[in-house]
Amino acid sequence: VSAAPVAPVASFTMDKATGTAPLTVNFTSTSTGDFDTVAWSFTDANNNPVGTANTPTTSFVFPTAGTYNATLTVSGTGGTNTSAAQTITVSAAPVAPVASFTMDKATGTAPLTVNFASTSTGDFDTIAWSFTDANNNLVGTANTPTTSFVFPAAGTYNATLTVSGTGGTNTSASQAITVSAAPVAPVASFTMDKNSGTAPLTVGFASTSTGDFDTVAWSFTDGNNNPVGTANTPTTSFVFPAAGTYYATLTVSGTGGSNASAPQAITVNAPAVAPVASFTMDTNSGNAPLTVNFTSTSTGDFNTVAWSFTDANNNPVGTANTPTTSFTFPTAGTYNVILTVDGLGGSNTSAPQTIIVSAAKIAPVASFTMDTNTGNAPLTVNFASTSTGDFDTVSWSFTDANNNPVGTANTPTTSFVFPAAGTYNSTLTVSGAGGSNTSAPQTITVNAAAVAPVASFTMDTNTGNAPLTVNFTSTSIGDFNTVAWSFTDANNNPVGTANTPTTSFTFPTAGTYNATLTVDGLGGSNTSAPQSITVNAAAVVPVPPPINHPLVFVSNRSGNDEIYIMGTDGVVTNISNNGASDTYPSWSPDGNSIAFVSNRDGNDEIYTMNTDGSNVVRLTNNTVTDTTPMWSSTGIVFATSRDGNYEIYSMNADGSNPVNLTNAPASNETNPAPSPDGSRVAYMSDRDGNNEIYTTETNGTVTNLSKSPSTDSNPSWAPGSQRIVFVSDRESLAQIYIMGVDGSNPTRISDLSKPDTHPAWSHDGSQIAFVSQDNGLTQIYIMNQDGSNVAKVSDGTGNDSSPAWKP
Repeated sequence: VSAAPVAPVASFTMDKATGTAPLTVNFTSTSTGDFDTVAWSFTDANNNPVGTANTPTTSFVFPTAGTYNATLTVSGTGGTNTSAAQTITVSAAPVAPVASFTMDKATGTAPLTVNFASTSTGDFDTIAWSFTDANNNLVGTANTPTTSFVFPAAGTYNATLTVSGTGGTNTSASQAITVSAAPVAPVASFTMDKNSGTAPLTVGFASTSTGDFDTVAWSFTDGNNNPVGTANTPTTSFVFPAAGTYYATLTVSGTGGSNASAPQAITVNAPAVAPVASFTMDTNSGNAPLTVNFTSTSTGDFNTVAWSFTDANNNPVGTANTPTTSFTFPTAGTYNVILTVDGLGGSNTSAPQTIIVSAAKIAPVASFTMDTNTGNAPLTVNFASTSTGDFDTVSWSFTDANNNPVGTANTPTTSFVFPAAGTYNSTLTVSGAGGSNTSAPQTITVNAAAVAPVASFTMDTNTGNAPLTVNFTSTSIGDFNTVAWSFTDANNNPVGTANTPTTSFTFPTAGTYNATLTVDGLGGSNTSAPQSITVNAAAVVPVPPPINHPLVFVSNRSGNDEIYIMGTDGVVTNISNNGASDTYPSWSPDGNSIAFVSNRDGNDEIYTMNTDGSNVVRLTNNTVTDTTPMWSSTGIVFATSRDGNYEIYSMNADGSNPVNLTNAPASNETNPAPSPDGSRVAYMSDRDGNNEIYTTETNGTVTNLSKSPSTDSNPSWAPGSQRIVFVSDRESLAQIYIMGVDGSNPTRISDLSKPDTHPAWSHDGSQIAFVSQDNGLTQIYIMNQDGSNVAKVSDGTGNDSSPAWKP
């Protein structure tokens, strides 16, 4: 009997499972059991047969790249069995590699990290990166398909890649990396507008960070480091909603790196508690002066305290503003104290508490007077105590500048002789039942013996016509403190005195006068030698021909431009009497005021005054020129350069409400003359290239009246507002013309003998005043409205101009 056959188990080995095409693989059966036939099967990835064999060992060539399977089936008396398939992977023939790569940046600031990635092709299994500096010195290597390298310092670098493997070896072209100097590392810091307050609390934050960065990140956390908010702008605000401790940090990031600030704490308090004012005091009664110490025991949220101390009549006697304070109630009486506290929780005032102060001895206060505190040695000074309070002894102490005693006394009044020049101090101490007190020291300055004075003086003239004003100046020397001028006539009769170092005196009539100066003081008294002044008789002023109404005009007859009034009797009166230049007078419609121009405050401004020169009022106040005022029925019109050019303005009689009437910025408008009926203003303008007479009506209509290539100026209206008198040089010499209100029929009324200017039509229409020349002086003349009956009214004592009639 034979043994039962053993079931076969197919298995095999192969000498390789991978390789490149064509791939030869050797197979060996390792099957077990009873079998006598073997069958190899080789298939491709799609299970298509590619080959067979039937020997225990065999080899097979897989011709092309792909995935293949091999199986072995054994058969015999024991049965049949097929092995598990084994896989053979056949690769294509190796491809020659081509090295190449990319990098994520080619420029940047040091230290610069650059990421490199191989994009090489072909069959290779090793890579070698090379990083060199500008001198081809090696600065780094790497051997992975992707890598990063940090170029630490500024400079130019090169990167190359070499790949090697079954396909061979290849090196890429080099690529350049430019590294700039390293950015400045940022330092995060910030400010906030508050770090505490009551919930909800809004806090403003501002970055004060430095260095190179371009992003900011704020982080707000609570006391447990839990985030409560963020922000990403350089300045921000955040509302902390509830009480607690919070922290704010700032992180800045950029080319210079990243940096986080130290956290700053914000304390948010709970909503304020309403305060309740209360206090204690260490006593509530005692003798005057009574000092009481007070302590606030108030509760709630407050930050200010206010103590109020009042007497029995509720009159305030003192205050304080600290939680603890003391107050001295000086005299006997009943007093009340209240405390008010105020803050976030509101305000509250305590109930009053009473302090009763009994009478007490009055503390003495030492004080004194002395009849002089300066003088020449030896200097006797009389002292008198003015001390108050309860005391019964007095003690005087006199010391020199080094605090050395020079004398004492013990009576309420005393005198002491300070023998030599120097600085001395005097103090008084009083003592008694009320205590003791010492006065503040008082200083006595003792000078060396005085120098005897010598009186002398100068005067700016010693001759002239009456009335003659002479200016005197003391040139005296020595020690004196009073001056006394004496002015006498030829018979030594007094005609005037003065007592200031400089003075002026007007000698009214012709004659010979003397001036002497006496100076007096610590050095004694001295009188100067007399100086003589000769005053000649005043020039005889011819009586001017009659004028129908008074005239106001400008004259320099007193040495500077002043405003004068000439009456119908020819009497001339200076009404401005000022050292400045006063010009361009104009009489108000009611005859009570004069408007004029003066530079008495530094530049030309417009003023008014009464007809006697009183009540001078400044109407304009500009750094520019305001000039030629003329009264109208509603106020004053004038010319001004306040707009950069000259324009005609109007204003109220008190200077208020200035209004630009002409509004011609490209030209200059001057010489205003309002019409008597108030319907328009005539003036001179150069808006058409030369000076012409224009009018502007109340409705804004502007009319060129003169329309002449010559210079036309100084318009003045006739009563009734239908004719205008003006000046023109259209016949080569400045002359006076009359034309209609529409510019018609211009007619010369002056005689072409001399330049004639500044015409002014009298308010009754009977006369025209104007300015002409006589003996080298500008003088005022009058004529009838037809040019007849010309007469000079100036007296020839100065240049007279700008006449204006009284209404």
